[in-house]
Amino acid sequence: MKHYLPSLTLFILAVALSFYAYPYMPDQMAVHFRFDGTPDGFMTKFWALATAPLFMLLLMAAALLVPVNPSDARTLSAQTLVRETSIGLLFGAHIAIILYAVGYEFDMAKYVTILMGIVFLILGNYMPRFQPNRYIGIRTPWTLASEENWRRTHRTAGKIWFIGGLLMLACLLLPEGTTAFGFLFVLIAVMGLTLAVTFYHSRGRA
Repeated sequence: MKHYLPSLTLFILAVALSFYAYPYMPDQMAVHFRFDGTPDGFMTKFWALATAPLFMLLLMAAALLVPVNPSDARTLSAQTLVRETSIGLLFGAHIAIILYAVGYEFDMAKYVTILMGIVFLILGNYMPRFQPNRYIGIRTPWTLASEENWRRTHRTAGKIWFIGGLLMLACLLLPEGTTAFGFLFVLIAVMGLTLAVTFYHSRGRA
């Protein structure tokens, strides 16, 4: 149960923050934004404040349903990392929509880019340690069919994701209004290269 302590802590903080913030929130809260930071999606304050905690709860529940051998420390550690990173991302988004609702001015595109850059750095650093499984990692027909393909793919993809995280953070230096486009370009490139890597290794060329 100790593996869930960070996730539970963030969940409790998110719920407490929602209860505290509720009386001060407008009836409609922005929850989705265009590339230029303009809000284009709204929810009632109840659902805007409840969505992130609910998804956190679902992630923790889903993790409990995934069969992992307690003695398989590396797979358990990978599952914990992915869960905590995902919940941390949700917590960051939760804070952002609350701050925006009370009038705190910041560039939402840059905020998202920072969050995702950190996520890619963390996952990229840890990805080479992922063991073959059907729940966490790069799950393609090729990686699931071959442990060697899995190992090589995650070793190479880890470097790609880590570099991608650095490039996402570097997008913060782009001219005003272009950060989101730079982030999207890096994201698509990382996903495309990851798929290409697993296919390449399936051909036995590395």
